[in-house]
Amino acid sequence: LEAWKNFGGMSTSEVEKINWHLTIISYLGHYHLQLPGFPLRVAKLSFPSKGLSYVDVSAFKSLMVLELPKNNLTTIRGLDRLNFLQLLDLSGNPNLDARSVL
Repeated sequence: LEAWKNFGGMSTSEVEKINWHLTIISYLGHYHLQLPGFPLRVAKLSFPSKGLSYVDVSAFKSLMVLELPKNNLTTIRGLDRLNFLQLLDLSGNPNLDARSVL
Protein backbone atom coordinates (compact mmCIF):
# COMPACT_ATOMS: atom_id res chain seq x y z
CA LEU A 1 0.00 0.00 0.00
CA GLU A 2 2.83 2.37 0.77
CA ALA A 3 4.27 1.70 -2.68
CA TRP A 4 1.01 2.81 -4.29
CA LYS A 5 1.11 5.99 -2.29
CA ASN A 6 4.80 6.69 -2.78
CA PHE A 7 5.31 5.57 -6.37
CA GLY A 8 1.85 5.22 -7.86
CA GLY A 9 0.82 8.79 -7.34
CA MET A 10 -2.20 7.80 -5.25
CA SER A 11 -3.46 10.00 -2.45
CA THR A 12 -3.51 8.79 1.13
CA SER A 13 -7.32 8.60 1.08
CA GLU A 14 -7.27 6.44 -2.08
CA VAL A 15 -4.78 4.06 -0.46
CA GLU A 16 -6.88 3.91 2.73
CA LYS A 17 -9.97 2.94 0.68
CA ILE A 18 -8.00 0.24 -1.16
CA ASN A 19 -6.75 -1.09 2.18
CA TRP A 20 -10.36 -1.35 3.42
CA HIS A 21 -11.46 -3.20 0.26
CA LEU A 22 -8.54 -5.63 0.51
CA THR A 23 -9.33 -6.27 4.17
CA ILE A 24 -12.97 -7.05 3.35
CA ILE A 25 -11.95 -9.35 0.47
CA SER A 26 -9.49 -11.27 2.62
CA TYR A 27 -12.07 -11.63 5.44
CA LEU A 28 -15.16 -12.56 3.42
CA GLY A 29 -13.67 -13.84 0.18
CA HIS A 30 -13.89 -12.38 -3.29
CA TYR A 31 -16.33 -15.07 -4.46
CA HIS A 32 -18.85 -14.37 -1.70
CA LEU A 33 -18.74 -10.63 -2.23
CA GLN A 34 -19.79 -11.17 -5.86
CA LEU A 35 -22.94 -13.09 -4.88
CA PRO A 36 -26.10 -10.97 -5.20
CA GLY A 37 -27.20 -9.67 -1.83
CA PHE A 38 -24.32 -11.27 0.08
CA PRO A 39 -23.30 -8.10 1.97
CA LEU A 40 -26.86 -7.90 3.29
CA ARG A 41 -26.42 -11.31 4.95
CA VAL A 42 -23.30 -10.38 6.90
CA ALA A 43 -24.17 -9.95 10.59
CA LYS A 44 -20.69 -9.46 12.07
CA LEU A 45 -17.45 -7.80 11.04
CA SER A 46 -14.47 -7.95 13.37
CA PHE A 47 -11.16 -6.29 12.50
CA PRO A 48 -9.07 -5.74 15.64
CA SER A 49 -5.56 -4.35 15.20
CA LYS A 50 -5.59 -4.26 11.39
CA GLY A 51 -4.10 -0.79 11.02
CA LEU A 52 -7.27 0.51 9.37
CA SER A 53 -7.78 4.25 9.10
CA TYR A 54 -10.82 4.19 6.77
CA VAL A 55 -13.90 1.96 6.95
CA ASP A 56 -17.09 1.96 4.87
CA VAL A 57 -19.84 -0.36 6.08
CA SER A 58 -22.58 1.10 3.86
CA ALA A 59 -23.12 -2.19 2.00
CA PHE A 60 -23.49 -4.24 5.21
CA LYS A 61 -26.92 -3.01 6.30
CA SER A 62 -27.72 -6.12 8.38
CA LEU A 63 -24.69 -5.85 10.65
CA MET A 64 -25.44 -6.56 14.27
CA VAL A 65 -21.82 -6.51 15.48
CA LEU A 66 -19.03 -4.22 14.30
CA GLU A 67 -15.71 -4.57 16.12
CA LEU A 68 -12.89 -2.25 15.07
CA PRO A 69 -10.73 -1.92 18.21
CA LYS A 70 -7.08 -0.90 18.21
CA ASN A 71 -6.86 0.49 14.70
CA ASN A 72 -5.94 3.95 13.50
CA LEU A 73 -9.43 4.98 12.41
CA THR A 74 -10.12 8.51 11.30
CA THR A 75 -13.11 7.87 9.01
CA ILE A 76 -16.10 5.53 9.27
CA ARG A 77 -18.78 5.68 6.60
CA GLY A 78 -22.19 4.04 6.65
CA LEU A 79 -22.89 3.74 10.38
CA ASP A 80 -26.16 5.60 9.86
CA ARG A 81 -27.38 2.70 7.68
CA LEU A 82 -26.84 -0.01 10.30
CA ASN A 83 -30.36 -0.24 11.73
CA PHE A 84 -29.75 -3.63 13.38
CA LEU A 85 -26.45 -2.77 15.07
CA GLN A 86 -26.32 -4.02 18.67
CA LEU A 87 -22.59 -3.86 19.41
CA LEU A 88 -20.11 -1.26 18.20
CA ASP A 89 -16.51 -1.39 19.45
CA LEU A 90 -14.33 1.54 18.41
CA SER A 91 -12.03 1.42 21.45
CA GLY A 92 -8.35 2.09 21.00
CA ASN A 93 -8.67 4.43 18.02
CA PRO A 94 -6.99 7.59 19.32
CA ASN A 95 -7.43 9.60 16.12
CA LEU A 96 -11.16 8.97 15.82
CA ASP A 97 -13.58 11.67 16.88
CA ALA A 98 -16.49 9.52 18.05
CA ARG A 99 -18.85 12.51 17.95
CA SER A 100 -18.29 12.82 14.21
CA VAL A 101 -19.33 9.21 13.50
CA LEU A 102 -22.20 8.69 15.94
